Amino acid sequence: YLLQQTAIPLLKIIQLGETEFGFSFVEDSRRFSGQIDLWGTVQGETWIVDYKTGQSKYQKEAFEQLQFYHYGLIKTKEIQSDREVHLAVLY
Repeated sequence: YLLQQTAIPLLKIIQLGETEFGFSFVEDSRRFSGQIDLWGTVQGETWIVDYKTGQSKYQKEAFEQLQFYHYGLIKTKEIQSDREVHLAVLY
């Protein structure tokens, strides 16, 4: 089902992107780390995807997590800070 949907190019992100991508950075003497389920750039558009098994009522928290992942990619210089990024949560 997920590969058939058209809202995001999921199959291409899987093929061209990074899965289970771990990152770590230090800011203000504190270490931050995370592990992104899936991210990548397809046809000039960057996507960060998180898989959830919980309920969609926690959608706000899920997108806050994705915003942290976005920040982590910037801090580790994987992407530039001015790059538009699409955030997607899949339940």
